[in-house]
Amino acid sequence: MISVSSIPVTTSFNNEDFNLYFKNLENVATLLECKPVRHLKKNDNKISFILKRVAQFEFVLSKQEDESWVQFDSTSTTTFKSAIRFELKNSEIQIHFETDTNVFMELFLENRISKLLEYISHNLSKI
Repeated sequence: MISVSSIPVTTSFNNEDFNLYFKNLENVATLLECKPVRHLKKNDNKISFILKRVAQFEFVLSKQEDESWVQFDSTSTTTFKSAIRFELKNSEIQIHFETDTNVFMELFLENRISKLLEYISHNLSKI
């Protein structure tokens, strides 16, 4: 299992604005528009993309809910079980990415996910 977290990004979001922003797939897709992401698609309540030459992900908004975080879980059509969580704590947003994969894939995937979170954090800092 791979579990990677971003560095916290300072924000002006309050809990209500945070939840409204991250529950909107259009906003999340905008954050995911970065160099390592290929074939980004939004379909109904799903968002899917390929992490450059490594893995395909498809996420849907989680049924789990809290005012301080919004989570997207992988759909049943993806190879590995994954989740990405945007968490608000003390005016900072931190992104957590977790995926369950085989040992061979971990060698390639962990570094790519770390880079992805750096790009998303950078996009988030511009909001």
